[in-house]
Parts: sequence; C-alpha cells; structure tokens
Amino acid sequence: HPERSEGSRDSSATPQNDIIKPDLSIYLDADPVIIMQRGRKPDQGLEYLQAKKILYDKMTSVWNLKIIDGNKQPEEIFEEIKSPQY
Repeated sequence: HPERSEGSRDSSATPQNDIIKPDLSIYLDADPVIIMQRGRKPDQGLEYLQAKKILYDKMTSVWNLKIIDGNKQPEEIFEEIKSPQY
C-alpha cells in the first residue's frame, strides 16, 4: 500500500482481500462420540462437536477442505498429511 497518514484507511481494503488464501486446508473428520472417549476431551462437549461436524461436513466442498479420517491413530493421520498427495 502507498504511504498513508496516521489514522487514514485504505478504502480498497476489505476483509476478503486482506486474508491470504491458504495453500491447503485440512478437515480431520472424526466422530464426536469417539473424540469424547479420548484421554483429552474438549471442554465444549458432545453437542458442540456434533454441531461442528454437521457444519464442516456440509461446507467441505465450499471451503475446499481436504478430508482426512480423524478416527485413525495419530501416527496414521500424520503419515497421511505428510504424504505427497497433500
């Protein structure tokens, strides 16, 4: 941006063009019930996780998310993420 005086705003700046699109976005698709059975349970609880899963399942293609089975063992998930396909 060209130099601006203090307090001035660039009228062309919008949230849409100020956000850099990521090269890759990954969705770890995991069953909320399985998540709640793990050693580290999220504070938000089962209902929250179920609502977020519905949202992400619906928006995966819109947000261009790469889906990885989050029910696998952590080592398997890590190997899949670092594979050349991603």
